[in-house]
Amino acid sequence: MTSASSGPSPRRRGNIRRMGRALQVRVTAGNEPATGERIVLSDVVRIDKPGNERSERAARVEAEKLLTRMQARADELKAASTKATFGALLDRWLPQHEVDQTTWGTYESIVRLYLKPALGDVPLALLTTSFADRMERYYAQLRRCSVRCTGRPFVEHRATGPHDCADVECHEHRCSPLAPSYIHRIHAVVSAALSAGARWGWITHNPADTVKLPARKPPQPRPPSPPRWRRSSKPPGTTMPNGACTSG
Repeated sequence: MTSASSGPSPRRRGNIRRMGRALQVRVTAGNEPATGERIVLSDVVRIDKPGNERSERAARVEAEKLLTRMQARADELKAASTKATFGALLDRWLPQHEVDQTTWGTYESIVRLYLKPALGDVPLALLTTSFADRMERYYAQLRRCSVRCTGRPFVEHRATGPHDCADVECHEHRCSPLAPSYIHRIHAVVSAALSAGARWGWITHNPADTVKLPARKPPQPRPPSPPRWRRSSKPPGTTMPNGACTSG
C-alpha cells in the first residue's frame, strides 16, 4: 500500500532540455558578488542517433549524471561567493552611493581610515554571523584610541622610509578617542553598505540594527555672553511699565 504524498516534491535544481541533436544541461550557481551578475553553468550531451530510442535513453542517462556533477560545482561556487569580504562590498558600494560631495568625502575617509584597515579582509559570512559582538568591541576600541593602539608607547612617524624624526616632526603617540557622534557616523556607513549587500544578494540580511552604539552627549546650551546682557536697555529681569519682562 502506497502512502499519501506529504506535499509537493522539492523544486529541481537545474534543467535538461532538448536542443537539436543534443541535450543541454543548465544549473544556476547564484550571483557573482563583484558584479551581481547571475552565474549559469551550461554543458551539452550529444545524441549519437537522434530518434533512436536506445540512443535517446543513453543520452538522457548521461545528461542526468552531468546534471549531478554540475549541481556539485554550483554548490562550490556558491560557497566561494560567501567568501566575499567586507572590503569588496565597500569598494562596490561607495563609488555608486549618491550623496553630496562633502558627505561622500566624509564616507570615503571613514572607509579608508577606519573600516577597510580593521574589517576589510573579513569575509561577509563571518562578519554577519557575530556582527553585534564584533562591532561593539571594535567601537569600544575606537572610543579608547582612534588608532586602536595596544597601550604601549610608540612613535608616530610622519614619513615612510628612512628619515630624521626631528626634521619631519615625528612624535610620541597619544591616544585620541573618537567621540560617540563619530562612532554613529561610522556605523551609518556600515549600515548603508550592508543594506546594499542585502539588496544585491551578498548577504541574507542587514544586521546593523543589532549593534548597541555609545550614547551621544546631550547638547549643552550656552548662556548669553555678558556683552549681550549689556546691550539690553534694562537689567535682566526688569519689569517694564506694561508688565512685560525684559531679558537678554
